[in-house]
Amino acid sequence: MLLPKILSLLGLSALLTAVGSVPVAVDNGNADPMGYSGPAGTLHTSDTGIQYLLLNDDFPADHPALNMTYVASEIAAGRPAPKLPGVPAPTFVAPQPPGVLHCETTEGSPHWMDVWKVSQTLWHFAKYNPGWCCNNPPGPCKQLVVEQTAASDICAWTPKKMCIDCVYAADAVFKIATQCTLASKAGGFVRYGGLADINAYHS
Repeated sequence: MLLPKILSLLGLSALLTAVGSVPVAVDNGNADPMGYSGPAGTLHTSDTGIQYLLLNDDFPADHPALNMTYVASEIAAGRPAPKLPGVPAPTFVAPQPPGVLHCETTEGSPHWMDVWKVSQTLWHFAKYNPGWCCNNPPGPCKQLVVEQTAASDICAWTPKKMCIDCVYAADAVFKIATQCTLASKAGGFVRYGGLADINAYHS
């Protein structure tokens, strides 16, 4: 066949293996660090147009891509962040209706600037992770980011073992920081229909 000869001349023949008469690409450079076989989950779309990832029941809860503290440390160190295997980066679609902001600012809320810092860290996750912010049972909520006095988590309702685009989380926390400010404090949550809440609260 002409293609294998061309690849051989280019030094790329090791990238192909023949199955019958059809050459198939072999990817040995992106093995999952925990040896998980297959994609981490399946993509779905909510009633409001939000794309979300439903994680497989057998996907390991201790996978490094679900540990946002570890992901943040790898990004800060300039190393490739762990990724959910077999899953593309999310495609952002503005939800209709949009998430509903609920301000719950009290004297015990975090400083608004720390909440803003949380939103910026979530933007970095959206850019480099490549973008999934996940809840992982047994609990309905999972903490995503802590910045000094402020923390943020995702609370997923149905289903619980799922991920959304970190852009939604970043935008929610940014709105809390900029629209719920009272006496230098800010707190609250954004509800994305019946899918998930994104919260900002005192760490």
